[in-house]
Amino acid sequence: MASILTLNGPNLNLLGTREPGVYGADTLDDIEARMQAQIAASGHTQTAN
Repeated sequence: MASILTLNGPNLNLLGTREPGVYGADTLDDIEARMQAQIAASGHTQTAN
């Protein structure tokens, strides 16, 4: 099975508050929640360290 690596870079905690017109209104938590839903729906699992 293929693996997908997600790396969160610096300042992503500012998503949703820093220039929403440029970066959008979604926060990092919103994006991670959507990722979790997609992972669960596809039958895959997530690991984090």
